[in-house]
Amino acid sequence: MQTKMIPAALSALALALAASPAFAVADGSSLAGWSTAGDVAAVDGHLVVTNASHTYADDTDAGLADAGARNVSGNDPLPTGGGPGSLEDALGRVDTPFEAFGTSWEGSAVSQSFAAAAGSQLTFSWDLRTLDQRDPTQADWAFVIIDGQVIKLADAFAASTANADADYAAATGWTSYAPYTFTSGGTHVISFGVVDVGDFNDTSALSIGDVRVSSVPETSTLALMLAGLGLVAVQARRRKG
Repeated sequence: MQTKMIPAALSALALALAASPAFAVADGSSLAGWSTAGDVAAVDGHLVVTNASHTYADDTDAGLADAGARNVSGNDPLPTGGGPGSLEDALGRVDTPFEAFGTSWEGSAVSQSFAAAAGSQLTFSWDLRTLDQRDPTQADWAFVIIDGQVIKLADAFAASTANADADYAAATGWTSYAPYTFTSGGTHVISFGVVDVGDFNDTSALSIGDVRVSSVPETSTLALMLAGLGLVAVQARRRKG
């Protein structure tokens, strides 16, 4: 009887784990599953979102005289401030949330929607690279929007690693975002982006990767797990006895 109960306990545990599958979320290694607004591309296995113009020379201050020197897609950023054709319009917003951190002029973003249960957790990694460190009152800033809530990731002056690469003067370095817990189930929307503040000059680029949404066991699943662990514990005590 004892030898039959241990496999049953293990089966209960296996069923519990199988009952909590991961949610289907585009991880950011390519543009598949994402919608874009402005200058966005997949580069070296992660998403890159910039405020770099394709038409104009944004980075003459950095010695880059050519138009589109830091543009990654061939598309211009979208103007901010609301109205048809704006970044806010592309993100389905009727307000102007980017003004909260300064007078923004233009920006780009990438978005996706997905289904997830209440209690699920969103995680991702990000890095902000920039040439815009002349005036802290006009510092570009990067953001994530989760179900309509605009969250500032960093501004250009948070990029403290000097000479990060040949393209930018400084970077924040890759940072893991603390898990965001969804309080309700259903369809959720996330967007990542970067905006120019105060002027059109000096490019910043937000890189995004490892976008994941982890599921959490439901009550019935937890009951199965506890039942399985209980059976294992009982058998262990009986064997010791």
